[in-house]
Amino acid sequence: MEKQFDKLRESVKRSHASLEDYRKNRLQAVKQYVGTHYTTGGGRQNVPVNLIELAVNIYTQHLAARAPQVRVVTSHIGFRDAAEEFQYALNEIILRIRLEDTLRAAVIGALFGAGIVKVGVTGEDRAEFDGFLHDGNTPFVDNVDLDDWVYESGATRWDQARFFGNKYEVDLEDVKSNSANDRKAVKELHDEFNGKKGEVAEISRSMTPLHEDSYGERVTLWDIWVPREQKIYTFGSEDARKPLRVTDWEGPENGPYHMLGFAWVPNNFMPLPPVASWRDMHDLTNKLYNKLGEQAARQKTVTAVSGNAVEDGQRITRSGDGQVIRVNSPEGIKEIRFGGADQATLAFAIHASDRFSYLSGNLDTLGGLSTGADTLGQEKLLAGSASQRMSSMQGAVIRFTKNVLTDTGWWLWNDPLVQIPVVRRIEGTDNGAGQPIEVETGWPYQMDGQGGEVDIRRGEYNSYNLDIKPESMTDRTSGQQLAMLRQIWAEDILPIIPMLHEQGIGANVRAYLRRVGQYGDLPELDELLNDQIQVNPMDSPAVERPRQAPVTTRNYNRRDITPRQGDNQQQQMMAQLMGQGGAA
Repeated sequence: MEKQFDKLRESVKRSHASLEDYRKNRLQAVKQYVGTHYTTGGGRQNVPVNLIELAVNIYTQHLAARAPQVRVVTSHIGFRDAAEEFQYALNEIILRIRLEDTLRAAVIGALFGAGIVKVGVTGEDRAEFDGFLHDGNTPFVDNVDLDDWVYESGATRWDQARFFGNKYEVDLEDVKSNSANDRKAVKELHDEFNGKKGEVAEISRSMTPLHEDSYGERVTLWDIWVPREQKIYTFGSEDARKPLRVTDWEGPENGPYHMLGFAWVPNNFMPLPPVASWRDMHDLTNKLYNKLGEQAARQKTVTAVSGNAVEDGQRITRSGDGQVIRVNSPEGIKEIRFGGADQATLAFAIHASDRFSYLSGNLDTLGGLSTGADTLGQEKLLAGSASQRMSSMQGAVIRFTKNVLTDTGWWLWNDPLVQIPVVRRIEGTDNGAGQPIEVETGWPYQMDGQGGEVDIRRGEYNSYNLDIKPESMTDRTSGQQLAMLRQIWAEDILPIIPMLHEQGIGANVRAYLRRVGQYGDLPELDELLNDQIQVNPMDSPAVERPRQAPVTTRNYNRRDITPRQGDNQQQQMMAQLMGQGGAA
């Protein structure tokens, strides 16, 4: 056992060292991301045009703007009630563990390197687990930073790696009080500072010893999952002689870790992060603008005078703008200009910034920063082209989220101590305000109709063939929601009102207008309605769509379209500057 652990510990040490280049490149990229005005640990040179920050924020907004809502479906008709109850519980867990923040951090991690999360459950009442404070008997999804990540470095595929793991910091007292830890291994632990040089945490973290600037002693621990053994080894430093504990893995077959990447390199384990492809153009653009800034700072205009025109120069110096003065030798006076931004360099800087937008998937269009076409139709084509890359990345995030939630659901289904209060709506009921009645239940139990409770789970998690579908991760503004509401009302509800009346169903116009006022920021809209008029919905006239005339006439008019302000203007200015630079 000791020899086996020694071999594992040494492999972990070598593998972590082999990932140094990935960590170093990410550190330099993150320093460019924060610039020079975040902390003294940020970038060393000014970043006047922070293209990485711009791109990362635009992509994050498109990829993980808010927490997902999931639908749980199953192909087995008899299990659909259980799937619906499970859906309520899973959506409640998403809110309780703040999965939105975790997914956003994973997306940012994938843009810079790799997005890694760890899924599990804690069985204690409330404990610090894996460096995070968790509620007891609740599934968790935690981020794993690339600086703390390790896998068998010789592997080129996920299924080839013999181990995965991560390090984290915990209070030493919590380690000592855990009865599952080996007493001898605990005595070997000592206060250890994890903020080593070369980690992203050094940007804002003090480099003084941890025990001098923190409350209580903390230690670094490693969790290493070995798939073939289905065990997790937990130990202290990389030189530990024995593990603190060895735990049988009783979770999902694929283990606790999941990785998000956007561009996979053939026959390599680690993905290619988008920032790595953007970095060179970002650096070039900022070098050019820094150079232009230095040139502009050196620019000055002076008045030179000959020896016999000194008095004239003094009078000029003392005179004000527009003042009339006497000069004896105007031919001995000359205004001379020094320095100034080079026009060709400025044109090249504009071109480099434009190329960054192109390389990052037409960033101007994705972020709504400018228009790149002369007509609305052309603009839609550009937006559609730009969205292809975004759609691919959104697909990767959805698949990653689905895998994470599938494992979260596994713990929710199988852990006997997990109990989640769930508020669900009973469709077909009315609480007096035009809304369904809400009832609080507790997963995994539901009322049996006789005053008792019955466990919903009647089989293995996998036997239910549950399909978890994450949705609604992209953000929608109030204006977009209002437009969608009006479209559904006009296209889906109004045309079928006669059919609804036949079934005794009416359209709730007041609720519709209330939502219009909410999304349109017009709360006073509800005041325009009153309840004095009572109308029988069955007596309402049928609503028909206006019919199109049998004969239609189309007129085609040619008209001149003036190009919009945007890239065309920028390209014209760049061409002009290049021409001036060439002429000079």
